[in-house]
Amino acid sequence: MCWRRFAACCVCVVSIYLSIYLSISGFEFLATFI
Repeated sequence: MCWRRFAACCVCVVSIYLSIYLSISGFEFLATFI
C-alpha cells in the first residue's frame, strides 16, 4: 500500500518536473526566433 503510494508520488513529481522542463526549453526555443 505504502509502496504503491510512493510510486504514484514519484510519477507525480516526474510529470511536474517534465512539464516545467518542457515549458522552459520551449520558451528558450521560441526566444531564439524572437
